[in-house]
Amino acid sequence: MTLDLLREYIVFAKHLNFSRAAAELSMTQSTLSKHVAALEKELGFLVVERGRELRFTAQGKAFLESAQKVVHLYDDELAALQAQFASNAEPVLLYESLSRWTEFLDSLDDVPFSFAEMKSGESIIEGVTKGRMDVGFGHDLSIDADLQASAEERGIDIVPITAMPMGLLLSRDNELARLETLGRDDLRSRTFAVLDGSFFDENSAFIPALFGRDLDLRFSITPISGSLANVDHLQLGDEILLYDRETLRALCERRQDLTMFETLDGIPIEVPIALYCRRDDPNPNVSRFVERARAFFKKAE
Repeated sequence: MTLDLLREYIVFAKHLNFSRAAAELSMTQSTLSKHVAALEKELGFLVVERGRELRFTAQGKAFLESAQKVVHLYDDELAALQAQFASNAEPVLLYESLSRWTEFLDSLDDVPFSFAEMKSGESIIEGVTKGRMDVGFGHDLSIDADLQASAEERGIDIVPITAMPMGLLLSRDNELARLETLGRDDLRSRTFAVLDGSFFDENSAFIPALFGRDLDLRFSITPISGSLANVDHLQLGDEILLYDRETLRALCERRQDLTMFETLDGIPIEVPIALYCRRDDPNPNVSRFVERARAFFKKAE
């Protein structure tokens, strides 16, 4: 007798109806009926009287009480064991850019964490894959089937979290800068700047998936670090940079030769953001961190 069978019986007992119980359990009515019959055979007695209406037998009621005790005991013991392991687990190593999530991080009083430094020339996915960090942060690459498949092959889970306000940065010499509003079709055949060569493949797949592959977008690596340490010296020429809105606003305040569009066809530009983590990560605090993040940003929506 398995725990799954006990759980099925408890759901069946809640409805005392094969059809409704099967629907809750996401199985066919005939499958549930066979499972209950197999349970009765193993127990050596009937749990329900079958007729126009189902009714518990005395033995069925007594077994329901026992089944619930067993399941509750298992769940309570498992939760206690997981909490014990979590309290003894290592801190979660986070991608340094997650430090901007101060409100969320301040709420993690029971999940220890620290920040990992990125290795030069290494993408976030590579950093997670090689164990240099437990949780990465970046564009939701699952919007592109090839990027999603590549992450799955590496054993990386992509967990959508939220959307980040973005902007499109241009030089004031760019002909698009003369437009009052920017439309999607204005991007056709334009070149986007990629701030770090290690992100080139991801960005050149993600941005077309975001704006539309029919736009025939081009991509070029710029000679500055992805840390934006030298961003004040960025020369875009005719290229466009997609980056977070807050950073670009601050940059435009310092650089009068740059301008930014915050909307496309009148709609605020937002990019889906995700966490990356190893599917087989043995540190239980990693899954706890990810679940807390999902709950926090869902509540914030």
